[in-house]
Amino acid sequence: MNEGIIATRYARALLKYAVETGKEDEVYAQASALVLLFQKVPRFRNVVEGNRELPVEKKLSLMETALGQGLADAIIRFAALVDSRSRMEYWSRMLASFVDMYREVRQIRTGSLVTAVRHEDLRERLEAAMEERLGGTVVLEDRVDGSLIGGFVLEVEGLRMDASVDGQLRRIRKELIEKDNRII
Repeated sequence: MNEGIIATRYARALLKYAVETGKEDEVYAQASALVLLFQKVPRFRNVVEGNRELPVEKKLSLMETALGQGLADAIIRFAALVDSRSRMEYWSRMLASFVDMYREVRQIRTGSLVTAVRHEDLRERLEAAMEERLGGTVVLEDRVDGSLIGGFVLEVEGLRMDASVDGQLRRIRKELIEKDNRII
């Protein structure tokens, strides 16, 4: 069976259960944090998904330690179900699918903001502006890239706005080359 279909079906079940118990926000927060951890620390993901000898209780304990807090009851019960069906190898994909489904239901749009220096106020203003333009909630992941020299690059749902010094220099260079080609 296709891995994507498996992950989607289980994620849909988790979302339904979390909504029924009224714990969807807590499950979303923890699932998002776990997905991020799995992306940043592939070895952690491999232990949770790939080690069949390690009991699910130990895997849950590892996840709690990594999060620095106890896991939501819905995640614990979900992990037990997934483990009982020998589907733990799809765990990170299930959580990622759950996060995507939750965001779709709640109309949460995600994007990235790359700046030359950290600027918290800019992120908040751009989130508010994008929320007004797109509707729903916009959450921007911000990071610093010193090669931009100044300004920022914003990407949300296929929309890209390059207001960096580097981007402006590229546009000027392109315009000068086009002008030069027209002269010849």
